[in-house]
Amino acid sequence: MEQESRSQPSIAIRLLEITVLAVLYFVVAKTGLSMASDGVSVSPVWPPTSVSLAAVILLGYRILPGIAIGAFFANLWVFIAGGPPVGTCVLMSLIIAIGNTLEAATGAFLIRRYTVGRDSFNQAQDIFKSVALAVMLATTVGATISAASLCLGGIASWRSFSSIWWTSWVGNTVGALILTPALLVWIKRTPGLWRSYKLIEAFLLFGLLSVISWFSFRASADQIPRVPYELRYLIIPMIAWASFRFRQCGAAIAIVIVATIAIWHLGSGLGLLASQQADDLVSMPRTYLAVITVTTLTLAGILTDRKRMEEVRLKITQQELEESKQVVEEKLEQTDSFLKNILESSSSVSIISTDLERNILYWNTGAENIFGYKAKEMVGSQKINILYPDETQTIKKIDSVRAALLAGEKEAICEVPEITKDGRIIWISLTLTPRLDDNGQVIGILGIGKDITERKLVKEKEKEHNRDLTFLSKTAMKFVELSSETDIYQFIGEKLKELASDSIVVIASFDSSADSFYVRAVLGVGEHTDAVMKLLGRDVVGMSVKRVGEVKLNFSGNKLLRFPGEIHELTQGQIPEAAAHTLKGILGVDSIYYMGFTADGELFGAAIIITRRGSELENRGIMETFINHSSVALRRWAAEEQINASLKEKEVLLREIHHRVKNNLQIISSLLNLQSRYIKDEQARQIFRESQNRVRSMALIHEKLYQSKNLAEINFVEYVEDLVGYLFRMYETDSHEVRLEIDVDDISLDVDTALPCGLIINELITNSLKHAFPDGNPDGKIHIDFRGDDYGKLRLIVSDNGVGFPENLDFRKTESLGLRLVNTLVRQLNGNIELDRKTGTAFKLTFANQNMQGRGV
Repeated sequence: MEQESRSQPSIAIRLLEITVLAVLYFVVAKTGLSMASDGVSVSPVWPPTSVSLAAVILLGYRILPGIAIGAFFANLWVFIAGGPPVGTCVLMSLIIAIGNTLEAATGAFLIRRYTVGRDSFNQAQDIFKSVALAVMLATTVGATISAASLCLGGIASWRSFSSIWWTSWVGNTVGALILTPALLVWIKRTPGLWRSYKLIEAFLLFGLLSVISWFSFRASADQIPRVPYELRYLIIPMIAWASFRFRQCGAAIAIVIVATIAIWHLGSGLGLLASQQADDLVSMPRTYLAVITVTTLTLAGILTDRKRMEEVRLKITQQELEESKQVVEEKLEQTDSFLKNILESSSSVSIISTDLERNILYWNTGAENIFGYKAKEMVGSQKINILYPDETQTIKKIDSVRAALLAGEKEAICEVPEITKDGRIIWISLTLTPRLDDNGQVIGILGIGKDITERKLVKEKEKEHNRDLTFLSKTAMKFVELSSETDIYQFIGEKLKELASDSIVVIASFDSSADSFYVRAVLGVGEHTDAVMKLLGRDVVGMSVKRVGEVKLNFSGNKLLRFPGEIHELTQGQIPEAAAHTLKGILGVDSIYYMGFTADGELFGAAIIITRRGSELENRGIMETFINHSSVALRRWAAEEQINASLKEKEVLLREIHHRVKNNLQIISSLLNLQSRYIKDEQARQIFRESQNRVRSMALIHEKLYQSKNLAEINFVEYVEDLVGYLFRMYETDSHEVRLEIDVDDISLDVDTALPCGLIINELITNSLKHAFPDGNPDGKIHIDFRGDDYGKLRLIVSDNGVGFPENLDFRKTESLGLRLVNTLVRQLNGNIELDRKTGTAFKLTFANQNMQGRGV
């Protein structure tokens, strides 16, 4: 019997389940009651039975209130529509709802008790149990209560009790048989059943089955012409196809398709099953559906059982193969162990046999070659421990291995350090096996050893190499992040101190102009810092030392070299000899090593490593490589500083050029303005004013350039606003008469594009201010639209709603200097200009943006 789930859902979830089931039951019941006849609430096919039975099997008895509620309201709806008193309707609906609920509970109980629960329709042996117990037996409860309540309520006479009971029982049984297996099977998904390559086959199968079922069940002699007799038997092979290819899930879908079409024709009074004389198939439509359903489910169950048995048989076969393989492997291991035992004559493998008291019983030639002891020195003695350099640790390890072998282990492998007769430490890969007597009792240990010292050294070197690579890669990444010279020198000192932990590290920079070294970092003095400060009277950091002249130093060898003198010689007397001698005693100085930070023949500084007495300079190779990397980092920093200084100098120079060009253009503009005051002719004065505006537009470009952060381009939005504002002031245009609209994208242009573009805007705006509104216009408007697209194209539109451009005038061939200048500048930009006269005047210009900067470009 299937157990209830241990984790019960919350009250809210349970209420939601009950509500959903009640609504679903009501809807499905309305569908079933629509086929009820004789004025009673009895349907020939009752689908809600399957919904309630599947719900209780899946969710448990907690879902029963949902069935009762749905059944009560479904029957109440029908009874009230039929006309009986309300009280009678309520009572009968309640009794029938109780019967429907007991029916579902009884069916679920029987399935759980005598079958495998929700999987009862997946196994052939449980299908007949489920049909007999849950479907045929449990439905008698609902049928009996429903028929009795109808007769007691006066809806039907007792003479029709048997007829009503039979109709109700068969309807409940057919409904349960058709949908309950489908619901249970669909909820339990079968992995891999609906792979993509099967979808086409499924659509073809179920589509063809639907067409055949439609025409087969509609084949009524008095409504449409007869179809071929053989067509009606095609349903059976189609359902068998579904069972073979898609198992229970496909069989359930096929049953639902056939039953749905048959019941629909039955409820509509059409087709073969609605006929009183169906001589080609069966006499009773519901019996036909029941037989088809049981047969199909049984066939699918048998196929599933056969598939399951094949899988079990395959699994057993695989398990047997694995066991056989394991036996063979164990025999091979035993054979391998035996072969190792006969390698007594091997000269490169030591074979040593001892008893349980560690007495050496056998010592082969290989052991003599590896350890240097002759067999006569070792056999018969307990000298096995003299092979272990760290006697305590090694013996503990060997003892643990011996204990494992005595406990039943067949073999143990370990790697231990051992010592030869001449005192060399070597590494041995040791394989230990127990020696057994005829009774299988352990009487000793056989050890087979191989010298792996060389392999160990290779692994150790590989480990050191990987460690060095990691160190260099991390420091290289850090050099990229550092931007300060001080930080770089401090970082170099810290990393060298990591590599030379027992030494003192001094890092100095070199100034070629002063031919001097400057101490930038000192690490490793530790607790002697105060004593050194007191002795020298100053901090060593910041000390400057002239390049050594008397003692020649080699800074270009890319190697750590030993300094041949003392501290006072290294510092060129900055530290007196007496103080240097005292300092040497305080710090325990043994040797001084140095190496220059050189790259491409240029010296950037030096690293000085001072070793203490009793210590060696280790990690020399990685230290030299790191110092070389540090030299490259210092060269990169110096180059970047030089480039930044040069760029800053050029930036200042370029700003000064733009500033002076702007000032010169401003002077020209002022001269034109002064000169125009002495001109009496108004036309000549206007020419001077236009020339002044053109000069002003060019001066404004250079003004924006030297004010911008990027000297190569300007923000064209600000430029247009300043230029047009200036033109409006020059022509004394009242903002209340002519309104200016600027719609310009945030676009940056280089000087080669901005200069001609600015002159074009100057000419077109000037033209609008002079000619578009001769008599004034309170609604006058000048509009500038400047945008870019994703393909690097710019579009400039300068328009007004004035009197318009003359129809008989070609702006490309006019004598006007301004428009001729516009056309020339458009050609300079490799652009195209068009004139639109539809509403006022609109000049539309398109050209490429060589800069490709800014939003919308």
